[in-house]
Parts: sequence; structure tokens; C-alpha cells
Amino acid sequence: MMDRIGFAEFELEPVSGAVMEIERSLEVSLDCVVCQRRMRTVIFPSIGSAGRCTPTGHEFPGHLARVTALACGGRYEFNYHYQPFTDRKYPTEERYGGVEKGAPRWVRFYFHIRCSRCARVSRHSVQTNLSRPYRIKCDCGAVLFADLAAPRLGWSVG
Repeated sequence: MMDRIGFAEFELEPVSGAVMEIERSLEVSLDCVVCQRRMRTVIFPSIGSAGRCTPTGHEFPGHLARVTALACGGRYEFNYHYQPFTDRKYPTEERYGGVEKGAPRWVRFYFHIRCSRCARVSRHSVQTNLSRPYRIKCDCGAVLFADLAAPRLGWSVG
């Protein structure tokens, strides 16, 4: 198996006075060597804990290593094991359209933000496969943040 180090990073544009706090969890699409399925959503619930492959829920060979809060976002580093395999359900690879084997493909981040107008705290997420740009409003009508660019996602050999 090859050890890999993955990274994912996002930045938002919160409105003046809005306070954001990122969650220390991550969802990322990875190829799972355990169930031998490509592009599975792996949930890393906290720093240091093993990931869970969905939808089966078995333990994934990797963990969330580090989370760094940025001024308006976060950077996440995760370690995982990968070795080439043929997908058990779709062995011809046509379904994956040339997506690099073993590479992270999609990511979702969660965070809480406090409205600068009404002080209500709400939970939100951003992910790679959304249409941008977009703005999110609080229930009171105030704009909380703008999501202008897709998160960055990549990996290297560990």
C-alpha cells in the first residue's frame, strides 16, 4: 500500500462582523482499498480518528491529521492508504471518465457562523460540486457569507 497525504482548503467571504468557526471534521471522496470501490464518501469525524467509508460504514484506512483555521476558512490534512485495484461494481472504468485512481475527487466542509445583525449561530457547509458564486443569508435576512471559489483539493505521496 502507498501512504498518501491529502489536503483540502476552502475560503469564504464573510460579511463584516460575522464570526465563523470551522468544524474539525471532513467528508472527502476517495477510492477505498477495503471495499474496492472508487470515489466513496469517506467521513473523518475528528482529528486522529479513523475514517468511515459510506454507505457501508466500515473503517477506512486513513485519518484526519490536522485542521488549521484560516482567516476566512480552513485547511485540512488527511493521511490515507491506497493501492491500485479494479472497482468491484464497475470494472471497466468507463463510469469514472479518466478520474485519476487514488486521488481525492470531492470534499465537504462544515462550519458555524454568527450573524453580525441578529447574533444567531447557524451551521453551513461548502463543497466542491456547487455552482458558484453564491451568497447565504441568515433567517433575519442579513447576508452571512459569499462562496466565490471551489475548495482546493490534492494529494502527494507520504
